Amino acid sequence: DDDDDDDDDESEADDDDLIEEGEARMFIRFENNEGVKVQSSVILEALLIGHEENVTAVSWRPGSSKPCLISSSMDRSILIWMEESDNNEEDNESSLVTSGVGNVWAPMTRVGTAGGILGGSVGSSLLGFINIIWSHDGQQIIGHGYGGALYFWRKDCNVNNSETERWVANPCITGHFRGISDISWEVTEGMYLLSSGLDQTCRLWTSLPSRLS
Repeated sequence: DDDDDDDDDESEADDDDLIEEGEARMFIRFENNEGVKVQSSVILEALLIGHEENVTAVSWRPGSSKPCLISSSMDRSILIWMEESDNNEEDNESSLVTSGVGNVWAPMTRVGTAGGILGGSVGSSLLGFINIIWSHDGQQIIGHGYGGALYFWRKDCNVNNSETERWVANPCITGHFRGISDISWEVTEGMYLLSSGLDQTCRLWTSLPSRLS
């Protein structure tokens, strides 16, 4: 029995060595557009560590010259990931070939409401973001909070270094996360609308200027 256990340990160690050397951990079989059955292998290139709760969505950044990934989580944060620069890269061509292969990935930007409430009272969205998407040009991001609120960030064009991007928050779209029980307009000029909801909140609404002077 001891010999069998030793053999199992050795086989597991051999498997780990194969994985570290780039052996495939998963095979995917599918039909391409021409109806031909093909097989692709998937290997583990990098382990991204940063979120403290469940990751709810990931998306590659469109139009980016380097691999860039965004992720949302139930920890009320959104992280933008890029691989760390290798100072030993000889030229741009070799950097392009090895980009995203076996390098260390780290969060370059963090947005969200860490430790706060996303668009509602206690219980409405303390569970963070359930989705995140890029704009078509990769210059804006939209986060969907658990309570139904939509949050917007845009890239600060005054910062040109992609590794030190700064994101500016725009006004969010939020509201009740349960049914509305009553509404009432402000009686003097009708500029404000007061609503009460089954989520045990009252919300005061008004129009927002498109541009702040």
